[in-house]
Amino acid sequence: MRNRNNFDPETDIRKEVIPPETLTVPGEAYSIADLIRKSANGLQMDVIRDARWDDDDITHDEYDKRELANMDLAELAQVQLSNLERIEAIKSEMEEKTEQQARQNQINEQAIQDNSNQKNNASEEQKQSIS
Repeated sequence: MRNRNNFDPETDIRKEVIPPETLTVPGEAYSIADLIRKSANGLQMDVIRDARWDDDDITHDEYDKRELANMDLAELAQVQLSNLERIEAIKSEMEEKTEQQARQNQINEQAIQDNSNQKNNASEEQKQSIS
């Protein structure tokens, strides 16, 4: 059992062994100061790599947008057809919503007009009953 009386940091601590070879590509390593200086000056790095992000919102019905450059003409035509079908579906949904909104606005205007007519009729009846 170790405690403060029998603990020797030289022998009891396992130290990480760092291999002598480097994992960077020669000529492509930047110091933190270089990165900050280039970023502050608005300069782009010499080496840019595409990052691949996993999108959780992709469904099985959708195509992978990152693979467009690797698709052949038939696949691109299928993507175009799929997009046109989606556009048409969205347009029809928008037209239906616009028609529903127009019908609702017409109903609301009719109700407001009926309400104002009833108030006018009631005020005229009160005037006639007073006279």
